[in-house]
Amino acid sequence: MRLGLHLLFLALLGSCSMVSKVAVKTTGSVISNGSDELLEEANWEHFKNAAPANLKMIEGLWFSDQENKELLTLLIKGYGAYGFGVAETQALENILLESEQVFLTQQAVMFYQKAIYYGEKYLALKGIKSEEFWDKNFPEKLEKVFNENIDTEDYVALFYFAQSLGSSINIQRQNLSQMAKMNHALKTMNWVCAKAPHIERDGCSLYEAIMAASLPSIMGGDQAQAKAKFLKIIKERPYDLLAHESYIQYQLLPMMDEEELAKEMKILEDKLSIWYYLQLGDEKDGSLIYREHRNYNLYNAIANVRFHIIKKNIKKLL
Repeated sequence: MRLGLHLLFLALLGSCSMVSKVAVKTTGSVISNGSDELLEEANWEHFKNAAPANLKMIEGLWFSDQENKELLTLLIKGYGAYGFGVAETQALENILLESEQVFLTQQAVMFYQKAIYYGEKYLALKGIKSEEFWDKNFPEKLEKVFNENIDTEDYVALFYFAQSLGSSINIQRQNLSQMAKMNHALKTMNWVCAKAPHIERDGCSLYEAIMAASLPSIMGGDQAQAKAKFLKIIKERPYDLLAHESYIQYQLLPMMDEEELAKEMKILEDKLSIWYYLQLGDEKDGSLIYREHRNYNLYNAIANVRFHIIKKNIKKLL
């Protein structure tokens, strides 16, 4: 009798576990399918306050189904995007002024590290252990290993993993142990972008421009190439104001090109004003392009906050 009850109990537990996993997979798919709606959010403050709770909920779902690649992709993308869009934006003044106040910068690193942690979990599911990936010789064999283990459905996860890793290192440039990992980030991103050059709204082009502007020449930095890349993106995507802000932040400010900087700051300020008033329901000449590309609202909201931080500190930066 006891054995029968025990077996029944185990069967019920197994059944509940299966139901739970099915529910998690269904919920994960729903969240994943609707995740791009966030890109239409024009209120940076709202995104800043709302996103962490959503990310913690997804973490809870993943904890009960740790082989769920869809949830892992959401976590890598979510923490990487929040690190860049919110935490690094909040730290921007300290980063630009090279302030000794490191708390906000460390907060950005911590969000990136969450994305990197889940990226390692994702790679493990693809048969690539952390020890193998972080080996100093791995970048030399990365293409072969990825070609053998990575599928099309994995590209988004790897894109945001590489973006988070590269961005984290880029704001810790005095940390030599971190700089030693930059080749891992660059090789991973290069591999993904070679396979899917237009992934995540042509995110490769902006990442490549930022890295070309930020890195020393010995690591692939090239100011002339960076400028050409930025200007090409701005021309092709005039509704992407984050690309324009990035040109100012990563290219013109470090080069201290005051004449070009003043010109581009005025152009971007005018564009941001048109975009911003559209969000308030006040359409002006030039609003149509932003109304037709609402899926760039979040990018433009980030650009708006960053622009005003740069404007506030511009005299200190030149």
